[in-house]
Amino acid sequence: MPVSRKPVDISRRNLLRNATAAAGGGVIFAATMIVDKAKAADKISQDAAAYQPIPKNGAQCDICTLFQPPISCTLVQGNINTQGWCKYFTPRA
Repeated sequence: MPVSRKPVDISRRNLLRNATAAAGGGVIFAATMIVDKAKAADKISQDAAAYQPIPKNGAQCDICTLFQPPISCTLVQGNINTQGWCKYFTPRA
């Protein structure tokens, strides 16, 4: 014996409310992606920074003011090794 199902009552108000919420979420997602790409475009390449994944004379990224844990830098693009170094190294005080 088949189970009878109650028909779903879709009102115009609920449909518009859900569509508006979905569109708003899409706009927020798109804006976030644009901001992330803009931030990446402001950074310089690892080659331009003379980045190397090993320390130089005791200087390394994890003690630099530009390093952002766990693997990022405010100035240089890409993943940054905590033991790395670049020509913009600035030690923390």
